[in-house]
Amino acid sequence: MENPGGFDDWIATKTRMQAMAKSSPAKAETKAGAVAAAPRNTRAVKMSYNETRDLERLPKEIEALEAEQRGLQEKLLDPNVYRNAPTDAAVWQARIEAIDQQVLEKMGQWEALEQKRLGE
Repeated sequence: MENPGGFDDWIATKTRMQAMAKSSPAKAETKAGAVAAAPRNTRAVKMSYNETRDLERLPKEIEALEAEQRGLQEKLLDPNVYRNAPTDAAVWQARIEAIDQQVLEKMGQWEALEQKRLGE
């Protein structure tokens, strides 16, 4: 039997179940059977088509943004960029910061959709 929580919760549940079994053996068997038969998540969650599509699409978008960011960071590692094209360096730095924000937003969306899919 799976028990959510930590070790202390498991001990408390075990102690409580033993106390219930001693006080009323017939009721304890009925309740234990009902608990075992009940699904872990009683709330059915159905994701929409668009949410399912977004869940599949978001990891690829995040990966593409991170690849773009790595490319820009590699360009900025060249010391000649700051001497020869300082405006390009500033634009690339701004784009890196914008990508950071986009990645955080997309990861938040992905996490929310994943939680919904798992029914949490």
